Amino acid sequence: MSLKTRLIYLAIWAVVVVAVHLLLGVGPALGRALLIVTLYLLLTWAVRAVPLSSLFLLFFLGLLVVSHVTVLLQFLIKGIFLPPSWSNEGRFLDNVFLAPISEEILKLLPVVLLLIWRKTRVRTAFGATDLMLCGLAVGVGFHLFEDVLVGPIEVPTAGPSLGGLPLVPGVERQVVRGRPDVVFIGHAAGTAFTGLALGWSRYLKKRWRYVPVSVALVWMMWCHAMYNGSDFFPRGSWVFVTAPLTRLTPWVFLPAVVATVVFEWIRLRQGVTSVEQGYKQRLRQVLPGRPKDGLMWLDRWWHWLLCRDLVRQLGYARLWLRAQPDDRETVKTHVLGIIPELEEGLARLASATGA
Repeated sequence: MSLKTRLIYLAIWAVVVVAVHLLLGVGPALGRALLIVTLYLLLTWAVRAVPLSSLFLLFFLGLLVVSHVTVLLQFLIKGIFLPPSWSNEGRFLDNVFLAPISEEILKLLPVVLLLIWRKTRVRTAFGATDLMLCGLAVGVGFHLFEDVLVGPIEVPTAGPSLGGLPLVPGVERQVVRGRPDVVFIGHAAGTAFTGLALGWSRYLKKRWRYVPVSVALVWMMWCHAMYNGSDFFPRGSWVFVTAPLTRLTPWVFLPAVVATVVFEWIRLRQGVTSVEQGYKQRLRQVLPGRPKDGLMWLDRWWHWLLCRDLVRQLGYARLWLRAQPDDRETVKTHVLGIIPELEEGLARLASATGA
């Protein structure tokens, strides 16, 4: 597919999404989502290996698939599996139990499926920051769907901020008179947090591998439940003892992302193979340079970014193989798939730039 065709498809989707949000009065929510995604793409630039096209697909998956499946599942559970007294009168059970559990699990499910599906390279050739970005893409899509469904509800932003730009996306504060404030980190950052914790599994020993994601998932469910149900609990209830833990979440998420980026940047530069080094040198030789011919220049940059992502995937595959030597055959299969794509991309760049 040519760059012109890709841009046409992207423009059509962009117009549809923007028009829907503007017509429903939630245009600012879309603007904030695009801003925060751009910020995190820049923050993870030095270690990102997941292609932008994959993040676009995961965004639309969260917006159009995960969101609707979640709503359908909730209706089925409330209408079929629960007693009438629970489904008709049990707003407490719906808001405090059903919504947080189903939404947090289903938002993380696409990232988990990518990780365990052996035909993809996610398990061996993606880093923890890549899984964080995958979770962020799904969560942003889900968040925008909820904005459209619920309507333009303005909530104060908690957590760290810089010049009015939230560094943690979608953080919401629930204020109920006579009760401690409760903070929910939001659908976007919540799924990004669990995706990041899931990504840490590649750097931990087997018995500790899935402890971080389990803790993060339960933590997000609890914060979500507290946020939804603050006004259901009586004043002085024991559950408000955990309110400070919810307010701590944004301050844990952002340093965890930064620390992971630094850690992976260092690891990717340790023990670099001659194959990776050779591809890095060839990439430097075919930089697109200054814009001279419009779409052709954009096409060169697009292919250069794809090649750069593939080189990073080689680096993550190297790290995985050194930590998991028994997985040699799987890593070999993935690497043998990466190299032809790299050669094809570099050949296109070389012919286009005359290098």
